[in-house]
Formats: sequence, C-alpha cells, structure tokens
Amino acid sequence: MAKKKKSPQPARARIISMPPRLIEALEEVDDLTRRKRWNEALVRLDELDERYSNHPAVLTQLANVSQQLNDMTRFEDACARLVKADPNNDDATLALAGAYLHNARPVLGLRAFRRFVQQWPEHPQAPEAQKLIHDLEAGLAELLEPYGLSTDETSLTLAEQHEKVQFYLAHGNYAQVKRVAQEALRRQPDFAPVRNNLSLCCFIEGELDQAVAEAQRVLDFQPDNIHALSNLVRFLFILGRTEEARQTAERLKNSPTQAADLWLKKMEAFAVLGDDVTVLDCFRQAEQTGDLALPTADPFIFHLMAASYARLGQEQEARQYWKRALKVSPHFQLAEENLADLRQPIGQRHGAWAYSLPYWIGDKSQRDLVAVMQSASQNKKEAALEQALRRYLQQHPELIRLAPVLLQRSDPAAAMFVLSLAGASTDPELLAALKDFALGQRGADNLRHQAAQLVMVKGGLPAGPITLWIKGQPTKTLLMNFEIHAEPSEGQHSRAVEHLLLESIEASRDNDLQRAETLLHQALELEPQSPDLANNLAAVYKAQRRDAEAASLARQNYERHPDYLFGRVRMASILIEDGQLDAAQQLLDPLFARTRLHFSEFLAFCGGQIELLLARGQKDSARSWFDLMEAAEPDHPSTLHYRTKFLKPNIRDLLHGGWGRPGR
Repeated sequence: MAKKKKSPQPARARIISMPPRLIEALEEVDDLTRRKRWNEALVRLDELDERYSNHPAVLTQLANVSQQLNDMTRFEDACARLVKADPNNDDATLALAGAYLHNARPVLGLRAFRRFVQQWPEHPQAPEAQKLIHDLEAGLAELLEPYGLSTDETSLTLAEQHEKVQFYLAHGNYAQVKRVAQEALRRQPDFAPVRNNLSLCCFIEGELDQAVAEAQRVLDFQPDNIHALSNLVRFLFILGRTEEARQTAERLKNSPTQAADLWLKKMEAFAVLGDDVTVLDCFRQAEQTGDLALPTADPFIFHLMAASYARLGQEQEARQYWKRALKVSPHFQLAEENLADLRQPIGQRHGAWAYSLPYWIGDKSQRDLVAVMQSASQNKKEAALEQALRRYLQQHPELIRLAPVLLQRSDPAAAMFVLSLAGASTDPELLAALKDFALGQRGADNLRHQAAQLVMVKGGLPAGPITLWIKGQPTKTLLMNFEIHAEPSEGQHSRAVEHLLLESIEASRDNDLQRAETLLHQALELEPQSPDLANNLAAVYKAQRRDAEAASLARQNYERHPDYLFGRVRMASILIEDGQLDAAQQLLDPLFARTRLHFSEFLAFCGGQIELLLARGQKDSARSWFDLMEAAEPDHPSTLHYRTKFLKPNIRDLLHGGWGRPGR
C-alpha cells in the first residue's frame, strides 16, 4: 500500500480556565495569526510554553501555528502533549492521529484513530477516521514487510515501539528512546530499526563508543544494513577513525540492498567524508532508477546534491537543486539557509554546507557547552571563561579533530563555535585548522579576519601585513595586536634636560629652528646617549634642509639604539627617500611584534607605513593606515600633515604646516 499523507485537522481550543496574563498574551498571539505573522506568533508561543508548561490553550495555539508553518514535527509534539494534558480533547486526539500518519508513523496513527473512533463514535469525522483505519489495516502487511514483521499483535507491538523510538528521538526525549528501545530489544534483539535508532541516540548523548557498538551489532546480523553502515561512517569519522570510516563507506557503496532510501544513505555517508564527486555519482545513479520523482522524493537528497555542486564551484546547478528541495518541502531549512547564503555578496558568503553544527557534535556537547558558558558567566571574569572552555575541550577531545571539518564544511555557527574554543586553547591542531580557514577563501571576510587575528595573538601568524581573501580577491591587510596607551614617560630625563627638551619642542612649533637646535645641543651635552634628543635634533636638521646631517645623525642613533621606535621609523623614512624600500620595510616590520605602544609611537609607526606604501604606489593600503591614525588622534599635527596626502588640504591644515611633533 502506498503511504498516504493527509494533512491533519488543526486542534480546536476548549474552554479552560486561564490566568488573566495568559489570556492577554494569547490575544496578542491571535492578533499575530490574523495578520499571518506566523513566525512571530511561534516565538511568542514558545515563550508562553516555557512559562505555562503544557497548558492546553498554549499547546492548542502552538499546534495550529506549527501547522500553518508546515512544521509537522513541532505540530506532532504539540498535539501529543495536548492529548496528555487534556485526554478528553477529541480534536486533539484526531489531530495527533493525523500527525502520526503524516510523519510516517502508521502504526501509531492506526492506534490513535482506533482510540478516536472508540471514544467518540458520534464525532462528525468518525466515518472518515473509520475509513482511514480500514485502509491502514489493509496495507499493514506491505508496510511491515521491510521490517520482517507480520500483522499479528506481537509484531504490531514491536512496530509500535519502533515508531515510539522514532517519535521520542525526533522530539529530543532521549531517556524515553532508551527505555522503549530496550523494551523492544528484549522482545527481539536483532530488530535492526530499533537498534539503529538507539545508536543515533547514543551519539546524540555523547556516547560515541556505544554508538559505534550498537551500529556494529546490527552489522553482525545484517552485514548490508544501509542505515547501520551510514551511521557507522558518521560515528567513526567523528571519532577520528577516518580510514575505517572510508572502508565502511565503500561497503555501503557496494551494498546489494534494494532499500527505498539506499541512495540517500550512500550520499549522506560520502557527504560526511567530504567526497563531493561520489555524492554526485550516487545521485546520478539514483536518477536512473526513477526513485527521485517529485513529490515523493526526500528533499535531503536534493540538498546534498546542491551542497556538493556548490562546493565544486558549480553554483548554478546548486541553486537548481536547492530549489527542487524546496519544491518537495517548502520550508526545508538547510535549502533555505544555503540559498540565502548564496545570494549574499561574495565577501559576506560563508560557503555551502551539507550539515549544520548539531549534526556533528550532538545535543550532549551542546548542552555541556551551554552549562559551561552559564557557569562561567556568573563569575564575570574572562579567565574563568577560558578555564571553563579548556575543561570543556578536555571532556570533548573529538572537537579538536573535528575543527577543520566544522570550519571548512559546516555552517557559520560551526565556525563561530570553533573560534570560541580556539580563544581558550593553545592546542596546535586547533590553531592550525583556524589558520587554514583564515588564509582560505571559505567563510565571510570578517569571520576569516577574526580568525587570522586570533591566530596571530596565539603566535600562529606574525603581526603585520598579510594576504587574505577580501571580496573574492587576495588582498594585503593588517594584523595588529597593539595596546595603545597615553601614560606619561616620567623619569626619562633629568629636570634640566626635560626643561630644555620642552623648550626645543615649542621652538620647533614656532618654526624657530635655530633656537630648537641650540637647546637640543645643550641637552645632549648633559645626556649624550639619549635617543629621543638625537632623534629630535635629526628632525630639526631635516626641517632646515640639512639632509646629509639629518641622515648621518639618524643612522648613528639607530645603530646605538635599534629598539628605539622613533629612531627606527626615522631611519626607515631616510631609506624610503633614497628608494631603498625593501630595507625600510625590514626596519618597520619588526615593530608589528610589539604589543604595547604609546599613542605617539603608534602615530609615528603609522606615518612610517604611510610613507612606505605611498612610495610603493599602494595608496589604498596607505589610506588604511591613515584611517587608523585619524581614529587614534584626529587633531594631532602628524595626522593633519598626512591628511593632506589623501584629501584636498584646507586652511586649517595649511596653517598647521607639514611638520609633526618630534618624538619623545
């Protein structure tokens, strides 16, 4: 008998006493539904469901809105809870029976329809329900044959337990999955469908070794079971047993089984391995069998095809197959999200993904992470959060191995997840995966730049210029880890020298260069080894157009004090003027390794970079450095000077001149 999917009737509200606040909130929901703002209504109902747990009025609306959104998994859950909360609700019982049938749970549907007809024989829809019962009973043998079950009561009970396991698994009630599965397996230990679902439950609960064991038990008595083989590929791959996963995938690929979802299971397994070419080959073979005719085809098979096409650079074909998935299931989330990503400008795209984060890490890992974050947030200290995340990684070592997959083949949430973990870890394997992601083309530009910055902080990349992919093109960009401060440098000079230095700076600002030179010579007689005094004197020589003296003094100063930033930048400027651009860059590049700069040092460093980049003809990159300078100190004389190189000078700029404050 062909499976019939009849849209279940919506649940109707019964008169139930409600607190005034709930009545008011449900009126808001009614208003949203009248305006067909279904998603907003659903968000509000979820809030109410959390506050008024299992309240029949809330569940009724939740069922109705879920049905409008064609979310039949949520509809089924709401109806099941509504029947439990209000057992005498005839419409809810009928709606649940229809939901079971729609979600391919025919035995549970049959039981629910029988109960409905028995309890409400005079209901207007009882005749239609009776007809469905007759059709289901007539087709049971065909439905149960693939499971090796007959239509006797014992077999029906086993089939019902199997569907309950599916139901509880779909709705995240894992304790009930294990309870019902164990009951069924006591009846029939080699009942593969239940054991396969039990293996999935173990994976979701973080019991990876047990998940592998359950899948292997199925293969012990059914060596070609496609569900067990596909599940085992996933489990082994996540455990890092990649070669075993590949061997298992080959067994699946060569399986002689003629199951209805054979091709889907093959595609799922090879999508886990990242083997896009084989995914496409499996799909083409499936097409030849005629199993992909709409509307009976599984939308997931079209999604996997689209994701593989997109990863191979064939975007037009990818769009076509995601649209086919949506034709089968109009609200299929993976297709909607991937299409939305593909519509983004190239610099904002993440890239196609076959599976999102939950597929790879399971509910237990997600719950553990939430618990860690909540616990650490109460401490309100960054160090506490880092320690908590490190403990989390110790509890879930498989996540280190999965990092490259999450970054290269999963959704944006997965990439952010890895970044969060990497922020608290120094694991070289994790940082290597993040570095590859940062330097690659997959992922939005801002996300890869964030990854590069994090790797730099962890010591995996040098600070300074680096080539990243920006808007689809390899582009020079900057990685910096400077702390900019404005703390005064007290005690650097004696009181007498400090007085002479300040007077010389004022004289320079007044363009009294001869007086500035005299004062600096006096200061150097008192402190002849002071690098900032020599640097300022070189600046005065330069302003007087005594270029040779300025260059000689700057070179001497740099050789005596190579770590003095202002002297190094001035020496670089002299080399730039002489056309020795590579030599100048060799002087400037080590400054990227510094982590703390006074704002005046930062401005000098920016100025040196601007001069070098302009000399190389890279005006856009130079402008990026000017933007940093302007953001740090917009009214500083050096900023005003360099502004004239990028904007038309105004009167204020000209009055300030092109001098710049000498370094301290």
